[in-house]
Amino acid sequence: MTLKAKFLWMQLLFMMLVALAFYRHYAQTKQHYDLLKDATITEATNRIQETFAHCESMIQILVEEQAAQYRALHEAASAMLASGAQSNLFDVQTRLQQKLPNHTKLHLFVINADNRVEATTYQLDMGLDMNALAGAKRDIESVRLNQMIVLSMPSIDLMTKEYRIYSYGVLDTKTGSVLELGFFDEKISALKQQCIHVTYTDSPIESVDVFADF
Repeated sequence: MTLKAKFLWMQLLFMMLVALAFYRHYAQTKQHYDLLKDATITEATNRIQETFAHCESMIQILVEEQAAQYRALHEAASAMLASGAQSNLFDVQTRLQQKLPNHTKLHLFVINADNRVEATTYQLDMGLDMNALAGAKRDIESVRLNQMIVLSMPSIDLMTKEYRIYSYGVLDTKTGSVLELGFFDEKISALKQQCIHVTYTDSPIESVDVFADF
C-alpha cells in the first residue's frame, strides 16, 4: 500500500471516528431532551388535573349554594303547569326568570314517557331523544322511581357549549311526563373557561378539551 493510500485510509478512519462521536453526542442530547420533555409534560398534566380538581370543588360550592333556590323554582314551575294556572312554558319561564339574578338564564323542557322533549322554551332541543344522553336518562328514570327532584352537576350544552345545571321532577304521574329546568349560570361558565385558560400559561400543553359524561 502506497503512502498516499495509507493517508487516505487514515483520513477516512478519522472522519468515521468524528462522525461516530457526533452521533453519540446527538443521541445522548436527544435522550436527555426527550426525558426532560416527558418530565415537563407530566408535570404540566398533573398541574392541569390539580387546577380542574380545584375548579370542580369551587363549582360544587356554587351549586350547593344555589340548590335550594333551583329546587324551589322547579317546584313553582311544576305547580303552575300541573294546576293549569299556566299552560304556556314561555309564560312560566318569564315569571321564574324574574326571580333569578341577571347572570343566570332559565329554560323549561317537558319530557314525555318515551323520554323525548315534547315541549320546550329552548327550540334547539325540541324533539330531542333523552335516551341518547346516559346521564340525563339516568336522572329521568330516578325521578320517576323516587318521585323527587334531582339536580345534575354542570354539564356542557352540545349546541352552545354553555355549562348548565339541570333539574328533573315528575310533572304528571299518570302520563309519566317529566319537567326539566335548565339553568345557565354565566359565573360557572366563566369559571370553567378561566380554568382552561390558566392551563395554557407557561405550559407545553397546546390545547385542553373538557368532556362531560351525559
